Amino acid sequence: MSKEKNKPKIFAISKQGAKHSRRDFLKGSLVAGSAVLSSGLLGSCNKDDEQISKYNSLYVETLNNESGVNAVSISHDNKLIVSGCDDYSIQIWSISNGNQVTILEGHSERITSVCFSPNGQFMVSGSADGEVKLWRVNDWSLIKTMEENCHYVRSLCFSPNSETLAATASNDIHLWTVSTGELIHTLEGHTSKSICFSPDGTVLASGGDDSEILFWSVTEAQVINRIQVGVYVFSICFSHDGNYLIAGCAFDTLNIWSYPNGELFKKIESANSAYSVDVHPEGDIIATTEWPRDIKLWKISSGELLQTLEGHSSDVNAVKFSSDGKILVTGSSDNTLRLWKMPDAKAMNFGECTCDTVCTCDTVSEAAGSDTCTCNSVETCDCNEICSCNTVSSGGGSYYYPN
Repeated sequence: MSKEKNKPKIFAISKQGAKHSRRDFLKGSLVAGSAVLSSGLLGSCNKDDEQISKYNSLYVETLNNESGVNAVSISHDNKLIVSGCDDYSIQIWSISNGNQVTILEGHSERITSVCFSPNGQFMVSGSADGEVKLWRVNDWSLIKTMEENCHYVRSLCFSPNSETLAATASNDIHLWTVSTGELIHTLEGHTSKSICFSPDGTVLASGGDDSEILFWSVTEAQVINRIQVGVYVFSICFSHDGNYLIAGCAFDTLNIWSYPNGELFKKIESANSAYSVDVHPEGDIIATTEWPRDIKLWKISSGELLQTLEGHSSDVNAVKFSSDGKILVTGSSDNTLRLWKMPDAKAMNFGECTCDTVCTCDTVSEAAGSDTCTCNSVETCDCNEICSCNTVSSGGGSYYYPN
């Protein structure tokens, strides 16, 4: 059952407390002092500094619903956000204009997990009432409530091809065929809090209260590998290239394992336990939510803390990157969603840095048989000491100089 909502107020909030309309934000008219991601903190080429200084939090006020947000998901086409709330409702938001599209009702307890299918056709919701409901996105009609009651749904996940749906139950994990709603497998003996399909869809990873991460063969419904973590596992996520599994754990740790060998790649001592984790689609950045209300961005390869995002006034329960990496969405017990506009891959120092505005040479002399050049005059090409440029461009093309 869906219920329409009219014209909720959408604000971008500056550090000075001034309110600006979302339309003004999209036109780039916010004051420079309202930056959330400030110049240089994530590392950038100089040309992007001015652009990065304008990245802000978009504050979405949930009107007529004094209820916390427990779960969020973004449609693969980056047009819609779904939030699961304490008041048993599921709210759908438009990213393009900030309007609330509809409210879905039907659960009898708080919503604990929501997820869009990768093909964009479905959305699934899970609740403390134990029910898993499958919704059709084009008209928001309820397709099916799964017959198997999960007692308390903690996590939901679609397979990459959108054909299989997985949900955690009390001590089991249920797998259904999406097209028919038929139960395929019940994976038993694991008190999982979080589940995630591998990028190729052949393996389902689960982590939970028993301090283990299990890797299940989806076709055979058997454990094929396990990691003894030693502490509670709150949230897990595969990197998009499938090379890593990231887990937010108790006792202030964020663990990164190489996949599929299961070797610990890096252990990050975070300030507080990471309750929710997600990986940027470019692959080398992790977003975590940590008690009581911080959102942190980490670099996988180095374990470096890149940025702490602040603004929520209560627990931050969920975090999700858009599929294009341009937006990070967080949901909180303060009854709000926040949309954080992310710098592009270069500005966040993914991989190698290249400069849009490069150094120039007065004259260029090229040695015979050499693919390098020597500049009589080379200006400093500065990337904020995060990465270095190795290309010098002139009207005649690209030339290389030693760093």
